[in-house]
Amino acid sequence: MNTEMDIVSLSEINTVTPYRVFYLFEKKEVLRFSTDKGLNYAVTFVLDKTLDLPNMYQLVIEEIN
Repeated sequence: MNTEMDIVSLSEINTVTPYRVFYLFEKKEVLRFSTDKGLNYAVTFVLDKTLDLPNMYQLVIEEIN
């Protein structure tokens, strides 16, 4: 998540996702979830200033097993 502002709501995400989503760190910058197969993923939204467009983010998904 972006440290400048919250761009996602964890409670809203958990109402529509098949997996329970949590914050990976206390800073609430990275979300995490585990699949039914035991795979763990981290999800981050990074503010992208490369194209000089307002409110543009990169979505980064990493396996963290």
